[in-house]
Amino acid sequence: MKNIFILLFAPTTFIILYDFIFYYIPIVNNNYNYISTPYIYYMIFIDIFSIIIFTYLFIKQKKIKSDNNYSNTKTYYLKTQWYLFIFLLIFVLIHYLIIHVFGTISYSEVINNYGKFYAVSKRGTAWVFYLINILLITLLYDLYLNSFTKTKLFFVIVTIIMIATTGGRSSVMTLIMFLFFIYVVIHNRRLNLWILSLGTSLIMVFFVANSVLRAKTDLVTYLQTNKSSFDFDQAYTLNDVIKKQEEVDTYFIDTVDLMYMFIPRKIWEEKPMSTAATRLVYPDISDRGTSITFGLYANVLMNIGYFGFLFIPLFIFLFTYFYFKIININSKNYFNFIIIYFAVNSVQLIRGGVLDTRVLRIIISLYLSYLLFTFISTKIKKL
Repeated sequence: MKNIFILLFAPTTFIILYDFIFYYIPIVNNNYNYISTPYIYYMIFIDIFSIIIFTYLFIKQKKIKSDNNYSNTKTYYLKTQWYLFIFLLIFVLIHYLIIHVFGTISYSEVINNYGKFYAVSKRGTAWVFYLINILLITLLYDLYLNSFTKTKLFFVIVTIIMIATTGGRSSVMTLIMFLFFIYVVIHNRRLNLWILSLGTSLIMVFFVANSVLRAKTDLVTYLQTNKSSFDFDQAYTLNDVIKKQEEVDTYFIDTVDLMYMFIPRKIWEEKPMSTAATRLVYPDISDRGTSITFGLYANVLMNIGYFGFLFIPLFIFLFTYFYFKIININSKNYFNFIIIYFAVNSVQLIRGGVLDTRVLRIIISLYLSYLLFTFISTKIKKL
């Protein structure tokens, strides 16, 4: 099962599956005039390249004899009380977001106006999401370093379910997959079919429920309209970016967001609600105070143009290389944790691009999480 998980959670697997679902199928079903044949051939090349890279590195790592006993170089752990405290703190933060949007704690308002809650809860509350990410990553790092306990796992799963109410379907899905990866690959534990089925079901429920609530409709209507098709389509953003590049210069557009990402909205009330890329390509959507997520191809093409054709395979190779390298190093430390965290979460980079300020936000959260763990952890007493 360990080898199966290494295959499933490799960055190359994510990019091949993502291309098939979010690019090839929409391109066949829709008339995207600006995605010409060379772009399609390039995506096919990337997928073939990914298969070759994965196969080579997988065979190479199989030849390396590993005892699968990871050594914990830090010898620190979190007491269960910290899991309870962090769970309660995130519980309070989620309810703060509800009050921020609706002025009162009303679960019916969240359900009936979920689209509003999803969009407005992220305005002027960046610090809340930073804090939630930092707290959750701290718990995940402890599970990575030390063995799972039922109590700790319970608090982490319930916390992830709470975070799911704020949206962010891909982040919730990858958090659950990350738990599976730590359990099976890092701790070399067997995962029974019932738990695997439960986790898979949770991922599917989170994605569908989030999509249906945001669309303010029922499941049947959601599936019968184009609202569902757009949730599985990134080709349209690539098509629109190629079209926009014929009109204006889009190079390094995402660097515009760096200039004000750390400025609180209370200081600058006119701070843009949407990303610079959204304002450029989709001004009508940015006027509504929301943003569009640009996939890896559109993100790279928009920022560095045709240099992206060289950047993407290099990115895939290095990402996959370090993924296998860390798996074969029988040592657990925070640097290795970061590599594995990004590898399993690579679906978010493929979905949202790597030349994006969200990557910087994740790095900052990881650094602050390490500081927090160092501060609240307890040293394991040696016998």
